Amino acid sequence: MKNGSKTQDPDGLLIRRWVPELTDVPDARIHTPWQMSSQWWREPGAHEHEHRRDRR
Repeated sequence: MKNGSKTQDPDGLLIRRWVPELTDVPDARIHTPWQMSSQWWREPGAHEHEHRRDRR
């Protein structure tokens, strides 16, 4: 899956659109967010809450 996303969505635009929790992931890690340090991630659900508020 990782290679397919790099080929079909090199900038991660679709990933960020359809997986809002990954909106703030740096470009260098958008295709491999599981490799990011745990310090980067906020508390669980923080991204989801922000995006729900923005959609209202």
